[in-house]
Amino acid sequence: QRQMCIRDRDTTAHNITLPSGATLEFLSITAVYDNANDNSVVTMLTYGDVEVLFTGDLSADVADANSGLFSDVEVLKAGHHGSRTSVSSQFLQTTKPEYVVISAGLDNSYGHPHKEALSAYLNTGADVYGTFRSGDIVMTTDGQKISFNTTDKLTLSDAVSYTHLRA
Repeated sequence: QRQMCIRDRDTTAHNITLPSGATLEFLSITAVYDNANDNSVVTMLTYGDVEVLFTGDLSADVADANSGLFSDVEVLKAGHHGSRTSVSSQFLQTTKPEYVVISAGLDNSYGHPHKEALSAYLNTGADVYGTFRSGDIVMTTDGQKISFNTTDKLTLSDAVSYTHLRA
């Protein structure tokens, strides 16, 4: 049975200003997609000069089709747990993250993060962190400087090769 998302057709940006002065902007992906992942809520958190982009489970194709919504960010919460389908070179050239955080369970059945995605993130020169390695990851900022509660950066050897899973 197919499940459909109910979407508000209002394409104006919706913002929430938090007590700290940070702003959470809901970015409007204008189309409705058959794949529920592509209907993810996409948000940008801005505090001072620091921007953090959350793309949910958006696929690379949909992110690329909506590239006008994205800009250079300091922190990218990796899409779809670091799936190979969630990132493209176009997206990374647009967002230019300094830090990437991948939320994926240790030894998960999907093999996240995939080697292809982790390689793409690492090739940007970003510092990449993963919850499967460090547990909860907390970012702190004063609007200028950024720090994380871990210094345990990922390397390509932390990825699971998709081809290995299918062999």
